[in-house]
Amino acid sequence: MPPIDSITYMINVLIGVMLVLVIVALVYIISILHKANKLVDKVETTVENVQNFVAKPIKIALQIAEQFHHVLDLVQSKSTSKRSRSKD
Repeated sequence: MPPIDSITYMINVLIGVMLVLVIVALVYIISILHKANKLVDKVETTVENVQNFVAKPIKIALQIAEQFHHVLDLVQSKSTSKRSRSKD
């Protein structure tokens, strides 16, 4: 076997090995991305659940408290005006 043929053969084998390693690395990267995608889906579900079961009720409670505060201010202003009239 002439030296140029053996060098060509070794280069072809090295290219084949490198190609196999690149394919394995790509499969590994695809696996990692697939797991990350599943994790993102779980996070989205968790965020939606938190929003539906925690944030919305708190927002509604704050709106009710704000309306209740307005009613209390109205009642308090009327009671103070009645007291000032009765003192006169």
